[in-house]
Amino acid sequence: MPSKIDPNDWDANFSAKGPRQQGPLGVLLQTLLVLGIAGGLGYGVWLLNQSLDEQNAANNATATAVAPTMFARATQRALQATQAAIPTATPNLPLGRSLATTPLRFEPDERSGSKGNINPNDSLQYIESREVNGVVWWNVRLAERANTDLPAADLGTNGWVVATSVTEPSAPPPVVADATAVPAGPIDLPTAPIDPSSVILTRNSNTNMSVSHPQAWTEYVIGDDLAVFFSTATDGEQGILARKVIGKSEDAAGIQAAIEETINLLAAPNTQREYVINASEGTVKFVRVVRSQEAKIQAFVTVKPGPGGSLGVIVSFVPESGYAANEAILQQMARNAIVQ
Repeated sequence: MPSKIDPNDWDANFSAKGPRQQGPLGVLLQTLLVLGIAGGLGYGVWLLNQSLDEQNAANNATATAVAPTMFARATQRALQATQAAIPTATPNLPLGRSLATTPLRFEPDERSGSKGNINPNDSLQYIESREVNGVVWWNVRLAERANTDLPAADLGTNGWVVATSVTEPSAPPPVVADATAVPAGPIDLPTAPIDPSSVILTRNSNTNMSVSHPQAWTEYVIGDDLAVFFSTATDGEQGILARKVIGKSEDAAGIQAAIEETINLLAAPNTQREYVINASEGTVKFVRVVRSQEAKIQAFVTVKPGPGGSLGVIVSFVPESGYAANEAILQQMARNAIVQ
């Protein structure tokens, strides 16, 4: 049957107001556009990944190159610190050892101050030798201690010792021929005046003696159990010593002997003393080792009768340079001592 033509079909499909139909060319163009966009996005993603991979490779190469350098620098610093912490002996110095406990002295002289001791079998380095008044001295350095339990000078300390107290060196060190020693003379320490208002009286129950002293001074053990000693330190340059001396007569000879025995507790060995004693009182000048250095000391001394025929010897002292300024208070402290 012939189709029926509806006059309205033309207007519905082909009029200017009707729906537009897309042809094959339009479909092709749309397809190409979609494919182009998708391809561009994929290529962009690929480029981004490639760039990231290259950057990571470069970072890894840099880290690989820098790490050994950093490790090498750290290792070098550690080695330098370790080497700095290890004491090294001075090269080319002959070696030997100590034969006895001996002080390392500032100068080649028995009167010179001590820097500390060396002890038997301590290892020494020999710096130079010197002959003084017919006695050979070595200037040695303490390199290694044989017994760390004994008191000794610090490692590396050098000082003078008599040759008979050490072994012969492994090789001859430099010799100073025909040297004349200049003894390290005792020093004269500065002294502040003692404040009389600070002086108190303290009784010692062990000796049953009472002693006047500045309150800041401390009691130390010195000599035998019949002595009382107050000072700024065990080797202080100021102090007062009271001691009972047994077996001495109460005459000039007995008093002098008692004073000399007591001064021996304070003075450096083998040093000169200058006594000016009138009856039972007077002054004494002597040398005392103060902080490892010999110092000039002057003292006021008084002697009192004690129980059982004993003599009480009281010595109050300061550095020689300060004696005149402190003489009155030194006399007062010594005379106020009570010997029972």
